[in-house]
Amino acid sequence: FAEVLLNEKAQASGEQRRDYVGLILKAGRQLLALVTDTLDFAELEAGRVRFVPDDVPIADLLDDAVAMMMPIAKDRAVTLAIAGTPDRIPAVRADRRRLLQILTNLLSNAVKYNVPGGHATVSAAVAEQGWVRIAVEDTGRGIPAERQAEVFEPFNRLGAEARTIEGTGIGLTICRRLILRMGGRIGFESRVGQGSRFWVLLPAAEGAPQDQAPLDDEPIRERA
Repeated sequence: FAEVLLNEKAQASGEQRRDYVGLILKAGRQLLALVTDTLDFAELEAGRVRFVPDDVPIADLLDDAVAMMMPIAKDRAVTLAIAGTPDRIPAVRADRRRLLQILTNLLSNAVKYNVPGGHATVSAAVAEQGWVRIAVEDTGRGIPAERQAEVFEPFNRLGAEARTIEGTGIGLTICRRLILRMGGRIGFESRVGQGSRFWVLLPAAEGAPQDQAPLDDEPIRERA
């Protein structure tokens, strides 16, 4: 498409040119994501990833992650929302940049593998004494029970490679290795035709109050 745009003999209209530029940008972003994931995976394999532990406020983290994923959600007609009141949840002890990377990866999957007009939500709650759970839930196709054991395998896209959904197949592998290195845990529940719920469990920051779990019936804050 870049060659077409540079070709003086091409008689592409203004609208066609915009479409071509959009396709070039989309391909560039996909390539950047592929390179970034591959480099992260290689660094994790070599044990060269460094972490900077800090007290990470949950509300700010969720706001940033949702803001980053909102353009993708709008493009795919998926409603992206924050559930509950994360400002009442204790901060967690983690590397903020890496935790944001994990959360945006989970949100990206919740949007990409959703259905048009579907919903994706992120929430946080006190899971047990000294731990905080962050969960990302979607209304997508779900993962068949017989393939759920493969979810965290590197370069395994569970058949998504046969569809037009872009991806590398190592995003969840990276998420799992990063969260384990930060002293946390990751898991999921999924049902075909109903969607998936991925969660990460992290230690609360030292000295954070432990009795501020959100109410189950608190409203969802949708992001337009």
